[in-house]
Amino acid sequence: MVARDVYTSTTRLSCLTNPTATDLDPSSLCFAFPVPTDKAEFRRQRDALSSCLSRDECAGFEEFMRPRALAELPSSPELVVVIGVTPAGCEALVLLQGRSMTVVTLSALNAEAVEKLHQSWLTSSSYNWTATRGPPTRPYTATRGPPTWPYSTTIRHSKYGNPYDGKPMWYPWSRHRHLWDPRQCILGGVVSAPTLPLRPQAAQTHANSVDACRRVMVNLWRMIVSPILGVINSIQHMDRDRLPHVTWCPSGLLSRLPLHAAGVYGEHHSTCAFDVVVSSYASSLATLLDATKGASDRHPVSPNVLVVTQPTTPERTPLPGATVEGTRMRNVLTQFHVASTSLDNDSATVDSVLATLHHHSWVHFACHGDSSATQSALSMYDGPLSIPGLSRALVSENAELAFLSACQKNAKLPPADLADCMLGIGFKGVVSPMWLLEDEDAPIVAEAYYTHLLELRRTGQVEPGSTGAAYALHEAVKQLRAKVGEDNFLRWATFVHRGV
Repeated sequence: MVARDVYTSTTRLSCLTNPTATDLDPSSLCFAFPVPTDKAEFRRQRDALSSCLSRDECAGFEEFMRPRALAELPSSPELVVVIGVTPAGCEALVLLQGRSMTVVTLSALNAEAVEKLHQSWLTSSSYNWTATRGPPTRPYTATRGPPTWPYSTTIRHSKYGNPYDGKPMWYPWSRHRHLWDPRQCILGGVVSAPTLPLRPQAAQTHANSVDACRRVMVNLWRMIVSPILGVINSIQHMDRDRLPHVTWCPSGLLSRLPLHAAGVYGEHHSTCAFDVVVSSYASSLATLLDATKGASDRHPVSPNVLVVTQPTTPERTPLPGATVEGTRMRNVLTQFHVASTSLDNDSATVDSVLATLHHHSWVHFACHGDSSATQSALSMYDGPLSIPGLSRALVSENAELAFLSACQKNAKLPPADLADCMLGIGFKGVVSPMWLLEDEDAPIVAEAYYTHLLELRRTGQVEPGSTGAAYALHEAVKQLRAKVGEDNFLRWATFVHRGV
């Protein structure tokens, strides 16, 4: 009863101090009561009721509707960096072991600067990727018979060429920007896209977009990451044998920028955050606290793993890499004697995944993903596997790690949408792409990630309250970076870890 009165009083006070939502949408009120007019009176009522919760008869409700305390952070050597963005300026709070806090003033940063950085990143990087995972874009359907052109006449006869004139074309919407003769790429009903050089105009545009992305990385390093890491280095000794683990909690548009890959990239020498720290992300301290509390002190060496691969989702781009990814994963799991269940292609339906999910502590999805303002989902064979559907089927005590080898459909929405939803329904750590991932890169990272993670578990190198996922992903991405090149950060930097 007291808790309900506190909630009611707080809600009424919120309606008075911030009535905008109520004016725009009266249904936002949870209770039918008149809008209060005396803030001081309601504040006194709330404080009086809150004091009742600290008494013995209300045991368990002492922190009801109160801000989370700094002491709740886990006592571990890990660092948490909370970055606040305001029109007047920006500050970062560096939290060490949940006990000490250091304020770092980011004098070169404010809300306007963050907005410009985000817009520049969105504009330049969107040239290099679309918002779906898949192989080189196929403008023709992979069916027997003559090619089918699904695009408008305006695009078909644009300055990039006519698809029927037998000349190589550059498709501006293609993830790989290949030049190819579409009529020469139909082989037995399967469409292939050979790699050919870009036209001079296309190559110049591509180079300009990469340069713009590089400038954003440099600004992120100089304005944000470098000052923060400088302070961290002064308050904590950096272990040369083991990189420190930093969990970034950026706010607003800053959460959509790759702080973990910020740096100065050059031909002969580069300075990059990836080489200095192991990075994770969290949308808020509350999310991190919930995930940390749920992480067990002792981790099983051999968890149960559910592997869901969807290479041929109806009406979506085929994902041949998903099949390769599943095969490599199963080989790694077999090597470490880890039990697993595989759902592939038409067996990976919404009902089959929901019926199997609660038996596994780890889950891996290699598929398409969708994200919208009202719905986030993973694309299964017979339809979308929505987050609400997952939350109803998941037993949170059994959930530990998730790997979303998928990209969301709407690139303008927060890239962490699906991953944060997975954390919200009970997973402690989630690996997901921050933007588009190449279909050929996903199997490389997944195989290396599980190899390193299971090796860390086998040798007992995972600290209590942690999962080891951040360090395992760091090593996996390092392998991909060595393969594709450090300067090709749009490919290797997309893989990020969130949570514990």
